[in-house]
Amino acid sequence: MIAKETSINFTVSKGAPPITLKDLRGYNQRALDDYASSNGITIKSTEEYSDSVEKGQVISQSPSAGSSVSSGATINVVLSKGPKEKQVKKVTKTLQIPYQADEENSDSDSDEEESSPEPQHIVIYIEDKNHSMSSPYREMDITQNTNVTISFEIEEGSNASYKVLNNGSVVSEETVAYPG
Repeated sequence: MIAKETSINFTVSKGAPPITLKDLRGYNQRALDDYASSNGITIKSTEEYSDSVEKGQVISQSPSAGSSVSSGATINVVLSKGPKEKQVKKVTKTLQIPYQADEENSDSDSDEEESSPEPQHIVIYIEDKNHSMSSPYREMDITQNTNVTISFEIEEGSNASYKVLNNGSVVSEETVAYPG
């Protein structure tokens, strides 16, 4: 019991102080979990592809950085799935590599009635998803016109190319477009 005409002072809590959100861009899941538990908030995430933000890092958040929220609030973030994988298509091309007869020797007065053709060294370079023009794709010697089938793996939005050398001279070169 309280005596009549006694003053009583009440203190009313304003609740927990608001939390000013940090910029969560670049945070990974572990950093988000730590931030959420230390601030008494919940973080809900979704994912989307991004060419500019590393896989597993925050792309965006809502509410935005600098906003004030109460303890227990839910913050929505979008995590990067990394760049979207580009579709790869296989393209097959048959190259006709000509044997280039040596004009000087064709008219020579050789004792041999029929001589064997001189082998010509062929080097094929290709550039595609799995190969680079910096190293040969295939090398061989030919003594007659020869067909060679090459398979390219071409990423969406890219081209492939090839170059054929016969004894060091370019005899064929072409760019192969992504089909579609």
